[in-house]
Amino acid sequence: MPITWRRKSILVALAALPLAACGSGGGGGGPSSTQVRGVSDTSITIGGVSDLTSAQGAVFPGADLGAKARFARQNREGLINGRSINFLSVVDDGTDPTKNATAVKQLVLDKHIFALAPVVSISLSPQTSDFLAKQQVPFFGWGVQPGFCGNDYGFGFNGCLIGQSYDNVSVLGPTADLLKPGATVAIIEGDSGAGQAALRQLPAVAGALGLKIVYLKAAIPDSAPVTDWAPFAKDLMTSNNGGPPDAIHADGLLPQAAGLAGALKAAGFKGPIVNFSTYVPGLPATDANFAQAVNSVYTNVQFGPQEQGGPAVQQILDDLKAIGAPQVITLGVATSYWSADMLISMLKATGRDLTPAKFEATVNGGWTYTPSPAGAMGPVTWPGGHTQPSPCAALVQAAGSAYKAAVPFKCYKPLPA
Repeated sequence: MPITWRRKSILVALAALPLAACGSGGGGGGPSSTQVRGVSDTSITIGGVSDLTSAQGAVFPGADLGAKARFARQNREGLINGRSINFLSVVDDGTDPTKNATAVKQLVLDKHIFALAPVVSISLSPQTSDFLAKQQVPFFGWGVQPGFCGNDYGFGFNGCLIGQSYDNVSVLGPTADLLKPGATVAIIEGDSGAGQAALRQLPAVAGALGLKIVYLKAAIPDSAPVTDWAPFAKDLMTSNNGGPPDAIHADGLLPQAAGLAGALKAAGFKGPIVNFSTYVPGLPATDANFAQAVNSVYTNVQFGPQEQGGPAVQQILDDLKAIGAPQVITLGVATSYWSADMLISMLKATGRDLTPAKFEATVNGGWTYTPSPAGAMGPVTWPGGHTQPSPCAALVQAAGSAYKAAVPFKCYKPLPA
């Protein structure tokens, strides 16, 4: 059973007890006098895990770079309560829950990390998130998996997105901004836990936004290659009483979403095609097939996209340049960057006496993450963030070899579930 913030009184009582390290106090600075896993007198050890690749190709490119860039800037700017960040980089789990679980356990039990950041993965199983909670390992990422919700140690950089106490209006809000009231929408999600969770909240969100859902399934195989997207496209194209809907949300991971978008355009669909994964700045300019498949397709991004500019975007670009990484803010870069930024803010708030229990008690005792620079992320208050989203998003549209801003980044009114 996952440790939930409703049981926090038990954890607060443990706040004064350091967690014994497995062998040593963490990398980078030798054993710590307090023997807290991942914490030495001079460093804090952090690792990450992501679906960087799958059997069908890249999934979250850049998820290994965003956090690296943010942690590197923190080390350049100064210590966190006397300690530097010892970042072990991001392990690719290959979009495989078993490999994800193995990687996480190795990072915790063998590498002795204090925190897991980022977790940019649909492969995080409830068993693995329960393991992290039992080991008192704070983990940070994109809160689309059930393990990020109702878990004292799971921190989505924009909260819990799967509708535990509030439905996430931002998943359809920008699409509604494109359409007229009463517009019809067909929605197909990936068959992962994240896709199944999305189905539970989408009808209520659509109703609140004045949209009519005519098709709603979690039917895209996220773990198996698809060689023919035409049957999927046909189902969606005939979902509105035998004809096409006004808009189609055709999601799935990056390769699947691109393949399905291409099939829908080939079938003659003229309305907006929206997903959550085909925003990969730089890729359309180097991959003509990808550019053709996603041209004119919209991506819902739950952060301020590169095309909108502003101080926050410029800070990320500067940080990427400083580590010699490409200056492109992909979905993977942004989610891992803001996960690292949130962790840094929490570490600063916890203070020098750093233990997992004290960290958890500090944050879940009532603390608000306010991104800086502002403008590219919404604030999240904890412990509320364990059950509700920060419902902010924008739409970008693929346009030839680049992307353009379509609906500006903004925060929508929360909708009680």
